[in-house]
Amino acid sequence: MIKKLTLALFSVFIGLNLTSQTEYSLTHASSPYSEISSATTIYRAWNGEVTINLPFQFKYFNVNYGSFRLHSQGVAFSQSGQDNIFFGSENYIPDNNDTLLSPISYIISGTSPNRILKIQYKNIHAVLQDPQEEYSANYQMWFYETSNKFEFRFGPNVITDLNFTKFVIGFIDADNSPYLAISGTAAAPTLVRVTSALSFTGISTHPLNGQIYTFTPAASSTGLTFTNKNHSNYTIGQNQDYFTYQSQSNDLIELYNSEGRLVKTIETSKDLLTFESTQMLAKGLYILKISNNNQIYSEKLIVY
Repeated sequence: MIKKLTLALFSVFIGLNLTSQTEYSLTHASSPYSEISSATTIYRAWNGEVTINLPFQFKYFNVNYGSFRLHSQGVAFSQSGQDNIFFGSENYIPDNNDTLLSPISYIISGTSPNRILKIQYKNIHAVLQDPQEEYSANYQMWFYETSNKFEFRFGPNVITDLNFTKFVIGFIDADNSPYLAISGTAAAPTLVRVTSALSFTGISTHPLNGQIYTFTPAASSTGLTFTNKNHSNYTIGQNQDYFTYQSQSNDLIELYNSEGRLVKTIETSKDLLTFESTQMLAKGLYILKISNNNQIYSEKLIVY
């Protein structure tokens, strides 16, 4: 039996001049910190960037990456290194300047499509002017396949230097700067767009042992609010197993299932795009996200 296809007459408009809340959402929780064992250690990450190839694609600001470049304060994505996620505004060093005492390591756990890249920074130190003071911290970064969310998970820390009152946790999309970062307090963080990096102070205390900050991309969210819109640029195929879309320009089209999982991505360069493989989709509700110039439209697509 041929599965029929219906394009619901609903849409939502979002400007590309997005606020931080529409790009990523921040949630926080507490859970006992657990060190990663049997991980691959990369001591060279203390002296520069080391490439990690992933067995899955991770989407960061709507761009898929198959590798990360790991360094002492986080990870970089693009070849230019301008797209990155980082922790701290300090210059970090290994304990006693010995990388063996402060390993940077990673492991990929789980099975497809729910694998997680886990990066661990153990016993890292900051450069201090007073040798009597101490700055020692442990934390992990987790990157989730499919959902494309990422987390900071903090472990035990000892910071006795009272001059340290600026802890910056942020992430940058070079095409849409300024960057996003955590503000407020470590216990009650908020996600903000930083317009002046020189005056931004982040949070005033280091996150406590067990604190978790989770950043989820908006594309993975469900529960969109729809409003009516004219859909004259869509045509349902006569045999009900495909439809066509009249492109306005070089659109980016993404198809998500009802759980927010990306199913298909197509960059259009033609005036007419035809989805001929919809009969391969499982029955159910899908969201068709179309990025066009300065607008983003989201359409309901039902396969039945």
